[in-house]
Amino acid sequence: MIENYGILSLLPTALVLVIAIVTKKAIAPLVVGVAVSFLMLDGIWFASGFVNAAYATFQGDTLGMIVLVTILFGILVQLLDKSQAAQAFSAAVNKRVASAKSSLFASWAMGILLFIDDFLNAIVVGTTMRRTTDRYGVPREMLAYVVDVTAAPMAVLLPFSAWAIFFMSMFGELGLTAQIGLSEFDMYWHVVPFIFYSIIAVLMVPLVIAGIIPPLGQMRDACEKTALKPIDPTTSVLENGGAKPRHFIIPVLILVIITFATEGDVVQGAIIATIVAAGLFLHRGFLTKRQLADSVHEGIVSMLPVIGIIFFALVLVEGNARMGTTEFVVETMAPIMSPELLPCATFLIVSILAFGTGSFFGTAAVVMPIIVPLALGSGCDIFLVLGATISGAVFGSNCCFFGDATVLTASSCQITPIRHALTQLPYGLIAWVLAMFLYVLFGFML
Repeated sequence: MIENYGILSLLPTALVLVIAIVTKKAIAPLVVGVAVSFLMLDGIWFASGFVNAAYATFQGDTLGMIVLVTILFGILVQLLDKSQAAQAFSAAVNKRVASAKSSLFASWAMGILLFIDDFLNAIVVGTTMRRTTDRYGVPREMLAYVVDVTAAPMAVLLPFSAWAIFFMSMFGELGLTAQIGLSEFDMYWHVVPFIFYSIIAVLMVPLVIAGIIPPLGQMRDACEKTALKPIDPTTSVLENGGAKPRHFIIPVLILVIITFATEGDVVQGAIIATIVAAGLFLHRGFLTKRQLADSVHEGIVSMLPVIGIIFFALVLVEGNARMGTTEFVVETMAPIMSPELLPCATFLIVSILAFGTGSFFGTAAVVMPIIVPLALGSGCDIFLVLGATISGAVFGSNCCFFGDATVLTASSCQITPIRHALTQLPYGLIAWVLAMFLYVLFGFML
């Protein structure tokens, strides 16, 4: 049993959430949470604890991958913008999209097609559709909601994404494939119908777009403000006289194809797409060498706040791990778990931990070795419990104020991460409540 700080282990995360809501900022609350975390852990030597956690974060795969992805996407977005390729593509889409609702439906469909990687989805769809939704006065908060829901929630519903591959590997490590007699791939197909949160969240989007589910909370405020200040639809988007829609499509298509071909390695896709875009725009005369250099500089600078948020979030994850936050919550809940309530309890625990800590795969990796034996020993349906685990992790990714998908989605839609998190939270909570009801219902039925 890992020693934990009991209920005090929840304090740093609680402070982050409260300060973020009050200030509507992202980095400052995380810095406070990190400071409190290491003061609790190391006292006057908190600086040493922070440095060790920072080193561990830098040495891990997660931060390196995210830094590369964000920098490359920042550069690619600048190249597409300065070359006027993004404007040309937007003008072509505008000819085929006739209203605000159809622009959002197009964004939703594009997000579903890019299911293989949530980062790829979050950045490409937001970047591609932002000008079109702007033209029809769609709040960027609404676009961000549509984009984010088709990121992680969609990625887990097919066994070809990075999310699915992670969970399939966990099935093998826990010995489930041998015990149940199914391959990891077949097991995942059995689990998919029970990933209730993702299914509900993805299916809610058309209802929100159509207005059947009305704008709620701060999303309603965003819609009202945008309605008062519609963006001029007559603004010219082809001022350079050269870029065509295909000049936008080629780099983006290469990004998607390489990512698929490399089994979800979005870094390789971004590198090749960026090189192709730079070469193409220089060759066609859309950019000068000076403009290319400016694009690289501005792309990197624009992503520094994103990298900062994710860095401090990952350091906070290190602090939470040392304090035993996950172990405390699981150990507290385990004694009251009956076979019938195990699925909903699992969903509740993983949701809270993933949302509060910003660690999605990490939470699942800690919880599954505890929950799976309980499910097998009590006779609870193992596929239902696994679906509840994945649903909880996806809810965290979808709604966490400082999660990587939240930050990248906000960046691609050009709003603040906290603004995005607060406007989409009511819809996430609706999907969460409905999913919880189903886990309770199926827990007693199966």
